Amino acid sequence: MFNPQSRWDRPTPKAKKDLHQAIEVAALFSPGKIKPLYLTLNKQRYEIERINYFWKDYRGALEKLYCFSVTSGANIFNIYFSNHSLSWRLAKIE
Repeated sequence: MFNPQSRWDRPTPKAKKDLHQAIEVAALFSPGKIKPLYLTLNKQRYEIERINYFWKDYRGALEKLYCFSVTSGANIFNIYFSNHSLSWRLAKIE
């Protein structure tokens, strides 16, 4: 029996807090390393207590994204830095 809810072409639901918005981040840059210290979102400062994960991603041949999953209090933020635009973005809040 055909189940219309399991169709492959049906759009997948997005997380409500999947944002990709520009944010302000204070970070230390040293040879081969980036360490975010705090981020500012909606005029509120969140101290980064722990870096959970770090990975690199690519957009095309030129843009490299330095991605971080960080913890601040009870919040987990996924943020990334673009070497192309030299800007930080918030990808997701969990």
